[in-house]
Amino acid sequence: MSKTSQNGWPVIPKGTDDRLVAIPRVIGRVRAGDVAKTFSAFNERFDREVEDIDLGRDDWGYANRAVVGGTSTSNHASGTAEDLNATRHPLGRVNTFTPAQRTALRKLLKDFPVIRWGGDYAGRKDEMHFEINASPAAVAAFAAALDAQLVDNPRPGPTPPPAVTKRKPKPLPPVLKKGSRGGWVGLWQSIARTQGETIRVDEDFGDATTAATKRVQKRWGLVPDGVVGPKTWLRALVSDRSGSLAYGDNGPQVELLQNLLGIKLDRNFGPATRDAVAQVQRYLGIRDDGAAGGATNAALRRHYGA
Repeated sequence: MSKTSQNGWPVIPKGTDDRLVAIPRVIGRVRAGDVAKTFSAFNERFDREVEDIDLGRDDWGYANRAVVGGTSTSNHASGTAEDLNATRHPLGRVNTFTPAQRTALRKLLKDFPVIRWGGDYAGRKDEMHFEINASPAAVAAFAAALDAQLVDNPRPGPTPPPAVTKRKPKPLPPVLKKGSRGGWVGLWQSIARTQGETIRVDEDFGDATTAATKRVQKRWGLVPDGVVGPKTWLRALVSDRSGSLAYGDNGPQVELLQNLLGIKLDRNFGPATRDAVAQVQRYLGIRDDGAAGGATNAALRRHYGA
């Protein structure tokens, strides 16, 4: 296959590549950085304004393959495409959205000009499919606008929008167990490896991952059932080294935290992550020190009912 996908972005050869990250609501991973930020924001609005993204197993991201039925390299291969509610919107079918949903989707696409919908293809339609249709520079500029809240809060002239003072945490990742697949599994496997496990990061929750999960849960004082549910996800936010995720930390646990914060997924606890943690802390009514320590974890457990 080509070294670039249809939209000109470089192909990522393997699903375990660090250039791919998990994002909320989608099982498969997408390209880290500006693409992940753009898709994350798009998906939140799609879920709210167009159609519920059901957290099932039909919301997909990266796949190193050719276009179905063709020979050109799919944009999925560069981590710049995703499929939402695929079973509701099968490949080749048209008018799978209601008129009201199509109207809402058109508005959303207008607000996200760097994303193209497969329902607008000239040939065979693919209404589940959304892809980056702009250069890296254009996507970077759009992601910067998202950071400045210019997409959801347009304002005339150069006056910036007011700073966010509180931030509601995003939903927890889905429950994972034997048979689960996709980006969230890959993220959990990466976290398990930080706990001394030697499993492969292959995005497949099989026997090895089940056994490793049980061992990690036992070390953490949790019920070793081999199922990654709310209590296990939240415990994964606590650093075993210091008891806190804080400025300067990096790795998959930070990526998990960034998912809950709804910010750029780069696995680095820098100024943006610190500020977002403080915003969540203010939302939770606790001290806003910008470090995700024991008090923050306890408040999150109360928030999620875990």
